[in-house]
Amino acid sequence: MGRLDGKVIVLSAAAQGIGRAAAIAFAREGAQVTATDINGEKLKELDGIPGIKTKVVDITNKDQVEALAQEFNHVDVIFNVAGFVHHGSILDCEEADWDFSMNVNVRSMYLMIKAFLPKMLACKSGSIINMSSVASSIKGVVNRCVYSTSKAAVIGLTKSVAADFLEQGIRCNCICPGTVDTPSLRGRIQARPDPEQAYKDFIARQKIGRMCTAEEVAHLCVYLASDEHCLAMDQAVVRDADSPGTTLPEDVVAFVPRAPCLIDACTNTDRPHMCCAWLRRWCRCPPQGRSALLITKVVMAAVSFGVAWSITEKECLPGGNLFGVFAVFGCAVAGGKLVEFLHLPRLPPLPPLLGMLLAGVLLRNIPVVTEAIYIDYRWSASLRNIALSIILARAGLGLDAKALRKLRAVCVRLAVGPCLIEASTVALVSHFFMGLPWIWGFILGFVLGAVSPAVVVPSMLLLQKDGYGLEQGIPTLLMAAGSFDDILAITGFTTCLSVAFATGSTWFNLLIGLLEVIGGMTAGVGLGFFLRFFPSRDQKSLVNKRSFLLVGLCLFAVFGSNVFGFPGSGGLCTLVLAFLAGVGWGPDKVPVEDIVSKVWDVFQPLLFGLIGAEINIGALDPITVGFGLATLCISLTVRIVFTYIMVLCAGFNFREKLFVALAWMPKATVQAAIGSTALDMARGRQDEAAQHYGMKVLAVAVLSILITAPTGALLIGLCGPRLLQKPKSPEWGCTVGNGHTGHLRERNMRNFPEPSLPERRCGHIQQSSSTAQDGPLKLTVVPTTLSRGLPGLLYENTLFKEVQADTGIIYEPNQEVSGQFEIFQRYGLWPKYE
Repeated sequence: MGRLDGKVIVLSAAAQGIGRAAAIAFAREGAQVTATDINGEKLKELDGIPGIKTKVVDITNKDQVEALAQEFNHVDVIFNVAGFVHHGSILDCEEADWDFSMNVNVRSMYLMIKAFLPKMLACKSGSIINMSSVASSIKGVVNRCVYSTSKAAVIGLTKSVAADFLEQGIRCNCICPGTVDTPSLRGRIQARPDPEQAYKDFIARQKIGRMCTAEEVAHLCVYLASDEHCLAMDQAVVRDADSPGTTLPEDVVAFVPRAPCLIDACTNTDRPHMCCAWLRRWCRCPPQGRSALLITKVVMAAVSFGVAWSITEKECLPGGNLFGVFAVFGCAVAGGKLVEFLHLPRLPPLPPLLGMLLAGVLLRNIPVVTEAIYIDYRWSASLRNIALSIILARAGLGLDAKALRKLRAVCVRLAVGPCLIEASTVALVSHFFMGLPWIWGFILGFVLGAVSPAVVVPSMLLLQKDGYGLEQGIPTLLMAAGSFDDILAITGFTTCLSVAFATGSTWFNLLIGLLEVIGGMTAGVGLGFFLRFFPSRDQKSLVNKRSFLLVGLCLFAVFGSNVFGFPGSGGLCTLVLAFLAGVGWGPDKVPVEDIVSKVWDVFQPLLFGLIGAEINIGALDPITVGFGLATLCISLTVRIVFTYIMVLCAGFNFREKLFVALAWMPKATVQAAIGSTALDMARGRQDEAAQHYGMKVLAVAVLSILITAPTGALLIGLCGPRLLQKPKSPEWGCTVGNGHTGHLRERNMRNFPEPSLPERRCGHIQQSSSTAQDGPLKLTVVPTTLSRGLPGLLYENTLFKEVQADTGIIYEPNQEVSGQFEIFQRYGLWPKYE
């Protein structure tokens, strides 16, 4: 297993020297390497090496660089190696020499970074490595005027990119080697009047008696490209034969070990004084990186607790509500981080929410701790309702209006069918097994019927990054359908909740429930249209005002509906108003979504911690737990089977259908948000029978999280690589150009061999019949925007009148739309353009 397994790396100047050595080292460590150069003949020497694909590209040509970037769906690492060494002082440097050197040494890196950086930002990870030199801002070198200037600019470019995109997970570093024995150096030596003496002069300057080799620099490149270097950003790393093995940080964000004999990577070339290398290695002063972050967060937490204690005094002491809230929050965060850092060999990561939930359970069931940590049920219910409001707001903002109108039937079936079937199954089984009334059975059913985006989305993003199922659109299908599944479950839950707590005859209760649904939707429509226009776009701090009003109105809807006696209307009102506000804001809703996500980061540990703290293991009835587990197992079995049935006609093979069915089972966020709602309402009304039923619902909801969240994450991570296929071409799914008009011509696979790399173009289909003499022909339509919608779903036996895509949505046959899309050949159709 290599250090770079699965990473997609693009590098320039790979035909010889450092670029060639780095490409071979990357491939040896398991990376998928695209090696580029303008020297096609030398580049061909890399063709036979596994893991390396070569491509002739002039990286000083903007069009060629952009075309290269469009061939990739995602890139993990780019290594900018290309450079030119001009010999002479400023008096020897003509304007053409200056322009050429700056174009090759600096502008090429600008073009590469600008083309590939958006793909890294979409994945919130990436490593950019730039080749600089000791001959730069680090030290002056004779007869290297324009070269040193350009390499100093590379250091500045590296620092700028790192400063701008560090928080988005982008690492940017540059390597500053001394004299490296490369074909380029050998060529410059041969061009000197006395090559032999010139070589001796180079060797004489090296304190170890030899020059650094390209392979030694390549080892450093592997380190910078690997996850071992995930903490270090914004570095100028110096490798020089004067100090073998040197790794020199400049403005280091995270500490990198260095020897006491280093030349500091800055304009001051004096050796720094180091009183104790070991002490400085482990106790950097002042602290930076992860240690500084930890200290900052601990101090912020202490200050918050101190302020609360100075205001409330007894409430922040053991036994007080605020002390309990702080304790649950702190322990839940610690539990989530512990699970997040817990990486078992050859197993996918577990969801952090599992640690948060277990932390709450432990706090509730450790005798000494339980006595010190007390939270009034009204406080706990209020905090969980706040978390529910945030979840509903995020769900409403995340809905795509175009997807609502244009989603294919498979997504609708996947979102609606399994949820309703599982809810009905749970209601039936729990009625006979657990003794729940029918309405309470459906309440439990809709609690369990929702799939968890907190588990599915991160797991699917990991598979999507590696290309599994991407060609069939499976990751995006599951992520898109998950939102609709959750909304259906929450809607059914709130409706049943209204009926359960209404007084009167059955038909009267059903009428009240219906009126609450209509009332909630009506209020949501009114508030949503209000947020579309207020605050107006010309106001200052627009994003902050929109975020405040959105969150405030969502909280008011949830809490106000309880005050007014219509508890089932609050959730629907929140969903509708957030959805309509997001539609009205358009692309401007993204900053609001970011702020709401940050609010959720605070309330997520509280939600799962408080839910776990509701479970008193000693008070649980073993029979209830046993029947609850039986109910859960039966409902999950039915759900998996029915999910498989729902995707029978989706164009997937058996393995892909099985994966979708297994991936559609994790439960966590919605169960934690609404699992205790019925119990909270029963406590507020002091209804003992309802409290008994509510506790059963909560117990089964917690069991579902504990069982299905880790199991689902493990199943997705383990089964994905075994059941899903990677694209036939590594560049599958990329976006290309601005589009060209044309048509498809039929081509039978039995008469024409399939090309080694499928042809791809951008454009739209004006007319194409999928009927052929030898059977049906199939076509996959891949939208250019892969962030939303359902790219890659299969159209079979259809007639395309005009098909295009604009925001990553799959369109129905014969539907007229506008935009751009990419078509990918499969099963006998190749795109041909006029």
